[in-house]
Amino acid sequence: MPFPTEIEKNRSRMTEDNYQLYRGNYGVVLRYFRTWNEKRNQLEVIQNVAGMLSRIFADLMFTENAKVKTDNPTVQKAIDDFWFLSNLDTVLHESANTQSYAGKTFFEMYLKDGLAHVCELNPANVYPQYATMYAQGEPTAIIVSWEPTIGGKPTRFIKTHTPGLITYELREITSGGLDKGTLPLAMLDPTLPDFEATGLDYIPIYQVNNVKTGREVDGVSDYDDVRSLFEELTRVQSQIATQLKKHADAKMAVPPGVLNEHGKVINTDIEMFEVSMEKGEIVPQYVVNTNPLIADAFTEIEKLIEAIARVAEVSTVLIDWNVSGGAEKVGALRLRLLRTLSKVKRKLRPYENSLKDIVIDALAWQGSAQLTHTDLNVIFGDGLPKDILEEAQLQTLLVTNNLQSEDDALRALYGIDGELLTQKKADIEADSAKRTAAAMSTIPSFSMGNGNQPV
Repeated sequence: MPFPTEIEKNRSRMTEDNYQLYRGNYGVVLRYFRTWNEKRNQLEVIQNVAGMLSRIFADLMFTENAKVKTDNPTVQKAIDDFWFLSNLDTVLHESANTQSYAGKTFFEMYLKDGLAHVCELNPANVYPQYATMYAQGEPTAIIVSWEPTIGGKPTRFIKTHTPGLITYELREITSGGLDKGTLPLAMLDPTLPDFEATGLDYIPIYQVNNVKTGREVDGVSDYDDVRSLFEELTRVQSQIATQLKKHADAKMAVPPGVLNEHGKVINTDIEMFEVSMEKGEIVPQYVVNTNPLIADAFTEIEKLIEAIARVAEVSTVLIDWNVSGGAEKVGALRLRLLRTLSKVKRKLRPYENSLKDIVIDALAWQGSAQLTHTDLNVIFGDGLPKDILEEAQLQTLLVTNNLQSEDDALRALYGIDGELLTQKKADIEADSAKRTAAAMSTIPSFSMGNGNQPV
């Protein structure tokens, strides 16, 4: 079977198109100018709402760093070390942008100097191979491929993952992507072997889908439902810009006889003088394009952005944060963002299982620990501002009524654990002891009789 197939090419092309939308290169993908003449005469003004939507989701998902926790301190240190080594806080935030525009994101795990690392892959270059028709089935192989130019020749590098094995291949292709035969791997990398044994019974590539149904293998891009609205928004903005530009090219109305048949002033040596104008004669004046529809067009833009946000399930509060009415309680804000936060939870659900898989496989591959999914707990934040006073009152109430431990309250308030939590408790106890001692020193002493017997 040829690689890639037409279906795989189309899927990769769609992913690349969505990436262009994410970067704001709308003209590469959308067709908001209907005719060639319109395209030639229109200014192109793009408001990158697509990229803004993706970054809003990414911020809500991973501005607060996700955490993977376990009860074993030794294992927890191994998890934290792996997390830091792979810079997963940054990688996860970046992958949330990818998940949004592409509908999926991929992570690849590899060993370096005996330690596990994880990196994100370009989803346009990843091709899972399935042996069944089930949408939830595991791929039998995953191909990672890209097309470097070597010595002026277009080539295709193919890295094929199967359980326990990775094979490498370099092929020459035409400018149109047709296969022309095998090339030596040394042309790309002299150190690259033909194959590499991993010793694993699974493929160390992890797919995290965006929101989808059970009928689909891949998640759905956040842009799919609003592409036509992106197109209409850009078209309207471009029309406004074109109209406004005409205001800078004003024309002057003059009496007959001033211009020749070519539209040039008959006498180029013009002196300025005042004249008495009779009723009905033309008064020299500038004529500008005062189109009354421009104001309506700006209103239309606002409506289009609201429609995009509504369909994409992003509260307009996050697009245009209006604080003119004063500060808003976090609880009230959370209710206004309920629809958006629900979508964020749906987008995070695939991350939870994948992060557990990644941590379990990383520690097992580097020989640190053997874990199961029940040994781990994944904690996500929501990226919203915190009302410290409200949270402190809540935690105090829970501890006072024996509904939560002091340790859990400190974790919730300060987002710390381990040695930092232990040190925080010690500092609080030391400060409490100082305040108690200071308070006791101010209590007066009472005596009876001759004053030698204090009471």
